[in-house]
Amino acid sequence: MKIFCISDTEANPEQLEEWLKICKKDLNSSDRVFHLGDGIINIKKLLSKYKVTYIKGNHDSIEKNLLQERNMNINKVNLYLFHGRRKNIIAEKINIYTNYVKKNLGIRPSLENYYNQLFRQYKGKYDIVLYGHMHSPRIDKKQNTIFFCPGSFSPKSSIKKPTYGILEISKNQEVKINIFTVQKNNVTPVQFYNTSFKLKVCKLF
Repeated sequence: MKIFCISDTEANPEQLEEWLKICKKDLNSSDRVFHLGDGIINIKKLLSKYKVTYIKGNHDSIEKNLLQERNMNINKVNLYLFHGRRKNIIAEKINIYTNYVKKNLGIRPSLENYYNQLFRQYKGKYDIVLYGHMHSPRIDKKQNTIFFCPGSFSPKSSIKKPTYGILEISKNQEVKINIFTVQKNNVTPVQFYNTSFKLKVCKLF
């Protein structure tokens, strides 16, 4: 199973269409698409011919009928999809404000509190946790749980270029993840130390 993963499509439809054309080889060869929230209204029409699972983000208020989280099982691998916003919204707002103050004081903001809370909450509960929200492409593995954020499919990505991910899950539970940036006329892989995993599948049921 090959899955095209995007999130935070916060750009105008014309620009999104151009980026989708650039990565159409990956998109057209995928079995399905995961959109992990925010900016869904901007791209929904462009993805109408694909099999898409949409997750409602915190800026998708117009999408009344979408789920904010979803559990899925693909080739006996348990997936948890959500946008990535903390359930403790007050804690998230405090973290955002703290980083805003740090930035204005010339101190480098830190997102480690966010990631540490994410890992504590979900590690060991699922095989793969997919999320967006942070606009930063990232792959982590904690206690046999893979955490995968494809970044933002817009210039608001932390690396200033649109990014998307390809998740592949084989029938023997081998998982491969790649993240790409969309350049002017091509796509370029984002390098991570380890993108291939053999899972000890979590038993949820």
